[in-house]
Amino acid sequence: MQALIGPYLWVDLEQVTSTEASGLLSRHHGEMILFLAASGPAVADISQEVFEAILSLPCPVWVILSEIRVVGQDALYVHRGAGRSGKY
Repeated sequence: MQALIGPYLWVDLEQVTSTEASGLLSRHHGEMILFLAASGPAVADISQEVFEAILSLPCPVWVILSEIRVVGQDALYVHRGAGRSGKY
């Protein structure tokens, strides 16, 4: 797939905990596309800390492969946050 679309960063949200969230930035190496997926259920419930770490990644294009919900927030919180941060 990388030959088709170029470099991308793949994040399995089921594998990222609040304590590991700060390490996401170190995994970024200039990729412009961020794939957000959940290896488990169709809905990935993430913490506010994980969401803020994802927002801090400089990838302007997000491909969301499963529903993402921030614990304690409404269903559109992720989409509004991404939009406010200039993510598409």
